[in-house]
Amino acid sequence: MTRPDDGARDVARPLRVDAAPESWARGALEWRQTHWGRSEWELRADGRLIGTLTARGTFRERTLGRGPSGDWEIRARWTGAAEIAPDGGAAVASYQPGWWRGGVFTTASGLRYDWTRVGFWRPEYVIANESGFPCVRFRPRSLGPRGRCAVTIEPAGMRIAELEALVLLGWRLLTAARAHAH
Repeated sequence: MTRPDDGARDVARPLRVDAAPESWARGALEWRQTHWGRSEWELRADGRLIGTLTARGTFRERTLGRGPSGDWEIRARWTGAAEIAPDGGAAVASYQPGWWRGGVFTTASGLRYDWTRVGFWRPEYVIANESGFPCVRFRPRSLGPRGRCAVTIEPAGMRIAELEALVLLGWRLLTAARAHAH
């Protein structure tokens, strides 16, 4: 993965925390857009900066991220499909959109998770395991110029080895959907 040219990620460097989900996933998580004119977001756990995402490319087909365990790259395709890989590594999770709505995450270990929208007036987006148990919930609070989204890791989600990758990829999908809606 190459570094961004403008050095924006150097400004939003997260605090060093343990990479284990128990150290960051139990508290209040929130995605925030750093500036209304930029495609940059921060992930905060109880107010501490633990991750970032920065969309790059003409069509935002490449997203650079940083999480508690290090750097990530999300590669999107024109079909809506996407995959996430650690810096210099192989993909650990991929997303394939559904025909009408939702989609499926598949991890490198072969596990599958459904991506669905729940609710009408106050929608939330859920990553659920094959049994239907919610693992991760994304609750958009404000999709205005400074988008915010609360993230809740459910007990079933704490057992996912690729949890960090799914939290980053899930937020990338929400920001891409929001960009296409306007």
